Amino acid sequence: MCKLLIVFFIFICRATFAQNEVRLYNTITDLQQQGVDTFLVFNNYTNGDILPPTAQNCIIDANEIFFLYWIYKGSASVIRIDNCYAYQPIVNLQSAFVKGFNENLKKLNKELIKPLTYLQPGKGKKKKWNRVNVYVDHSSYYSIQYITPANTIRKTYDLFDLQAVYDDSLANENYKYNSNTLTVKLANLAAAETRGFSFMLKEKP
Repeated sequence: MCKLLIVFFIFICRATFAQNEVRLYNTITDLQQQGVDTFLVFNNYTNGDILPPTAQNCIIDANEIFFLYWIYKGSASVIRIDNCYAYQPIVNLQSAFVKGFNENLKKLNKELIKPLTYLQPGKGKKKKWNRVNVYVDHSSYYSIQYITPANTIRKTYDLFDLQAVYDDSLANENYKYNSNTLTVKLANLAAAETRGFSFMLKEKP
């Protein structure tokens, strides 16, 4: 019975993800037809993160909430996309996230987030130190996509790699480097910025 529930949950999550991605790219297509050609998509994913049911008994999958920014004639706008509601965009937006991303495209495109790494003492008389990279299967990540007709940049990083220590005692050698990357700074800026938005529901036709 437990296995059946797990399979059912995975199926629902995948169906929701597909539905939300369709809504996201349909929105991008509609905007492209209006002459918009530059987009930024921000998404914060946490494994198994689901919000409580709303008044309409629709359960919002917090992992599949997308914030779609677009730039048109020098002005930025943003809209929230999830699996329950349609929202009105916020227009003429002064976005530090959008500005910072546009000003640092080349550097961001080359930048990499390094894995959580700690030093482990070697064995034997020489006892050389070995660097150990740590990876996890289930974690949280921030994802940003920059989309234009000529280029697409996708920056995704695991929040696990931003831990200062591993296993409560081993220092993450890449913590300082990762924390100071533009990728991390701008993703944190996007996370804070989107938490402050209040979107109006779109009226039904």
